[in-house]
Amino acid sequence: MEKIIPAGTKINITLEVGYTGMDSSLNYILTRDYTETELNDTCWDMALCHAESYGYYNIYDYSDEDLPDEDDPESDCYVDTIEGWWGPYDENEHAGRCYNNDEFIEL
Repeated sequence: MEKIIPAGTKINITLEVGYTGMDSSLNYILTRDYTETELNDTCWDMALCHAESYGYYNIYDYSDEDLPDEDDPESDCYVDTIEGWWGPYDENEHAGRCYNNDEFIEL
């Protein structure tokens, strides 16, 4: 049986594009129960949106025919470095170090 993370749990979600200055770390409080798979999928979707906000796209979402040639400057926009993950909120590690400071966003 898959682990359930209960409503009210405080978590931290980290999103990475793979380039300096484009990472994000935010604190959330769960408003409903989530399975680990749901949270993992949510983090991945958030990471893709976050990367796209900087103009980077997951290279694996495109076929070779759809990608620009390697000498095309736009080829740098298709990367395999996008990541998103969650973990338990740790006050010592996360308090005051996230973009949303000590506020918690409802998820």
